[in-house]
Amino acid sequence: MDNPEYDRSMRRLPLSLVGLLICASAPAARAESIVGVCPDGSAFIVQKMADVPCARAKLVDEASDMPPLRPDLLPRPYTSQLKHQERNPNNPYNLLDAAAKVRRAEEAKRAMALDTPQVASAPPVAQAGTPEAAAEGPLHLDLDQDEMRDLVRLVALRQELAPATFRIEDARGNEQLIVRVAHSAAFEQRVLDALGESKGHVLLYSARSVRDAEFHPNFFLVHEGATFRPDPEDPLESGLIVGEPGQLEAGYLVLGYLVIPDRFDPATGLEVWWNDRSVHTILNP
Repeated sequence: MDNPEYDRSMRRLPLSLVGLLICASAPAARAESIVGVCPDGSAFIVQKMADVPCARAKLVDEASDMPPLRPDLLPRPYTSQLKHQERNPNNPYNLLDAAAKVRRAEEAKRAMALDTPQVASAPPVAQAGTPEAAAEGPLHLDLDQDEMRDLVRLVALRQELAPATFRIEDARGNEQLIVRVAHSAAFEQRVLDALGESKGHVLLYSARSVRDAEFHPNFFLVHEGATFRPDPEDPLESGLIVGEPGQLEAGYLVLGYLVIPDRFDPATGLEVWWNDRSVHTILNP
């Protein structure tokens, strides 16, 4: 129903005051933002629900209710995240390789225990493990069988502290040959004394054939840009203590030494190459 008195009173009010009354009577505009977190841990601030970037988002009433964002939950580029997942050691895809390495390490330890009796008495390796065979080489160290067994153990045990191992597999992934390199200060001095040398460093190496394989002491060393290839025919640079190189039957053991220049310090980083494979190691940490 029309109210003449109300109309007359409204006409007497200033125009500006009428505008204020209209604004006051209108619903308050919603200026707040929509804040929440997506299931992947990323946070968002949008103006409309249609702009929420994910499904099953959790909203908060106040921005102050948002939990702190931790660095490991901040969004990363997708490709970088994929690469990180590929390198993650806990990725089941990588656990397969890790488990295989553990099994090979356990097999190597068991094989190391088998190396000792083979060097001492096994007929197929007798020619490579007897003191007589060792005495035929250019270097006469007068090692008895116990000392030779100790050297084999030393090379294997040093791998735990200073790993330098080459594992050769056949086309089916079965191990054929294990080549190890190690350093012993006591043995180094013994070799240098036998050679009549006063300088240089001596490295021990062992090669054990798990299956029929071929081995030659084709070693090559790199240190701070300098290179050195020991000559297998020169006893002042390379020699055999047990066994002979060439085609090795399964279970055959070769033990030898390398004399490298004095500046190739085993206490610093050395890159040791054998054939087309290499390891970077500190042999005397």
